[in-house]
Amino acid sequence: MNNLWNLNCMDDIKLLQGYIREFDAKSAGISVLYAEGFMTEEKYHELMNMEKEKRIVHTGLFIREFKLQEEKEKALNKYVEIFKKENEIKEHQIISRASDALWLINVNRITKTTFGPVMFREDRTASTLLIWKQFNFYYDSWSGEFYIRGYRQNNIFTKKMKDFLIMLENNTSQVVIYKFLHSMLLDAHHGIYEDFVSKKNSIEFIESLVEYFIV
Repeated sequence: MNNLWNLNCMDDIKLLQGYIREFDAKSAGISVLYAEGFMTEEKYHELMNMEKEKRIVHTGLFIREFKLQEEKEKALNKYVEIFKKENEIKEHQIISRASDALWLINVNRITKTTFGPVMFREDRTASTLLIWKQFNFYYDSWSGEFYIRGYRQNNIFTKKMKDFLIMLENNTSQVVIYKFLHSMLLDAHHGIYEDFVSKKNSIEFIESLVEYFIV
């Protein structure tokens, strides 16, 4: 599958296809603060042994109590940079970064993931990524999984978008894609997708897809 990252794209639509993976650091805030000496070993193990939700709350309290937010951010940056350097990740292979999480494309070998107590792990994968404004739609042809970053619900819109990304994966003809998007546009005008986004925005989005993929 080709890497489409360098295709000309509209201001608010991007399409990427290739070997897409997300890596993030396990218990990132705790790990980097401990690694940089801002947390004792006893406190580190105390937090790590908590249930996830409780650990998040107590880590936040610890950071606020000792005013370590800036130090935490600097430490996260440090270890993300180490991860990139040790695995020879190029800037053009980075789709996006959010705190300790990196979305990468066509980086075939990640061999160095542990740096002291800081451990990076592969989270999710995808073969197609469609970006519209703040929304990221992923489809993984290897597992059949579809997901939208930051959105967990299943509804008619998510089903339609999964079908659309599968069509892109299969190099479906423009005629078929146009008919599919035209049907979606009619639904948008009837407010069918308002569970996901407003009627106005759903119309704008689908019109952008038509312009990008058809016009």
